[in-house]
Amino acid sequence: MKKRICVLLVCINILTMFLGTNVYADGVNLPDDTFGPGIKYLQLSSTDGPLSDSTGYLTGLKLNDKAGYVVSFFEEQEIVTVRREGVILEDDDVVATGDFVCIVNSESLITDSISIVVKGDTTGDGKITASDYMYIKRGISDSFFLRGCYSKAADVNEDGFVKAGDYMRLKKMIAGKIEL
Repeated sequence: MKKRICVLLVCINILTMFLGTNVYADGVNLPDDTFGPGIKYLQLSSTDGPLSDSTGYLTGLKLNDKAGYVVSFFEEQEIVTVRREGVILEDDDVVATGDFVCIVNSESLITDSISIVVKGDTTGDGKITASDYMYIKRGISDSFFLRGCYSKAADVNEDGFVKAGDYMRLKKMIAGKIEL
């Protein structure tokens, strides 16, 4: 049951990413912030750290940050986990764009979640490769749509838009000329 709920959560987030924010589950219109941007209960335990939830996504993560590191930033009112495609990540697993930080209540139900954004990881594999800058390039040319947390990850220079500057910056980073 727990796995089925998290898989539904991931599927709904993917649907909202590609289709927009009005998603129906069993005939019920889900509010825009049900599974996507917006935090109701999930709160960072400190705003002094590198992570931010002010954009509706969990940002400030770097390549190779681990799930245990992410969980350590949240108050443990209930169980906090990091999940990818319905599977709970181990503390030493690397997080990627599109993973979720989830609060799970005593009945093993997810009561809240937030999508993780790793700057530059537009493919959601936890790495920055040529595929990531090609996604940005295709997004700029309108042959591919980057939405939700993937669009946020593509905004490498954090100006609020995905443009050629993001593509060039990521390409330079992959070539080893700069760091993100």
